[in-house]
Amino acid sequence: GRTSVCARPPPLPGGRPAGCGRRSHHHGTLDLVPVGQTGAVRDRNGLEMLDRDESLRLLAGTKVGRVGITTESMPVVLPVNFVLDGERIVFSSAPGTKLYVAATGAQVAFEADDVDQDSRWGWSVCVTGPATLVEDPAEAERLRGLPLDTWTPPGDESFVVIEAQVVTGRRVEGGRRGGA
Repeated sequence: GRTSVCARPPPLPGGRPAGCGRRSHHHGTLDLVPVGQTGAVRDRNGLEMLDRDESLRLLAGTKVGRVGITTESMPVVLPVNFVLDGERIVFSSAPGTKLYVAATGAQVAFEADDVDQDSRWGWSVCVTGPATLVEDPAEAERLRGLPLDTWTPPGDESFVVIEAQVVTGRRVEGGRRGGA
């Protein structure tokens, strides 16, 4: 049957959640099938599709991710140290940097992963949402208390928060190697 992997209300006509349609060349949407005793839902490539809660749990266990921004009409992906604050991604950047300028007030993409290439095990979580600069001094002080290993010199940091509007994740647990 068809299953949604996104929990963003309100639904569109026909019951499909807004912003979650998966296109397929053959069916218009992706057919998701529970697999095995775990009931894991897999995409057509065999990757386990993770729900929002599991994706956020995995993000909480890592410290480095990548922020995708557009600067000077070109896409750029930059590494950042981050921490989760509830469902918000928090990182710091020095004022005036490319990341600071491009990420504040824009829709951004964020990705973090953990992969072991030898065992072919791993996961990847992608988040999209608006990035905003924290301007409230009390909120900035609260964020300084989070376990964020920043690359910005102390006292020079400005905090950027990404609201996790869309969260998707995939996990692979071993598998066959592709041939050349």
